[in-house]
Amino acid sequence: MTPQEPTRLRTRPAADTIVLSAADAAEAKLTQLHSLLWCISHSTKPWTQDTVKQRMHLVDLAFDLASAAKTLLEESRK
Repeated sequence: MTPQEPTRLRTRPAADTIVLSAADAAEAKLTQLHSLLWCISHSTKPWTQDTVKQRMHLVDLAFDLASAAKTLLEESRK
């Protein structure tokens, strides 16, 4: 028996896969950011140690979305 080289699987995207332009992807990120910030600001839970920690995680997620949207907008302007 001889050792075999690992084979690379070559897969194509599914036929229904949608590829967004940088501007469309940025718009999608901004929509997600808007929804996330709405959820944070309209929460009716009282401020406890746990909810503050959860909201800080959501703020971190909002920062990541805003950074991604900024990068995509800069890319779309090139």
